[in-house]
Amino acid sequence: IHVWDDDRRERTRPISVSAGPIHCLAASPDGKLLASGGADGVVRLWDLAPDGRSTPWVFEGHEGAVLSLAF
Repeated sequence: IHVWDDDRRERTRPISVSAGPIHCLAASPDGKLLASGGADGVVRLWDLAPDGRSTPWVFEGHEGAVLSLAF
C-alpha cells in the first residue's frame, strides 16, 4: 500500500501487507488511521502518523474475504 501526502506531493512510508490481495481501504475522517481488508478475512488498522506504530492492529474472525470498510 502506498500512502501519499497530498500537501507535499510525496509518498510517505510504504505499508507492507503480505497476506494476499487487498480488496478495500478506508481512511479515518481525521486522516490518522488507515484500515485495510482483503482476501485473508483480516482487517488491519494502520497508524499513519510519521512517528506512529509501525505494525498494524489486527482484527481476525471474519468467515470470508473483507470486501468493504468504512469509518
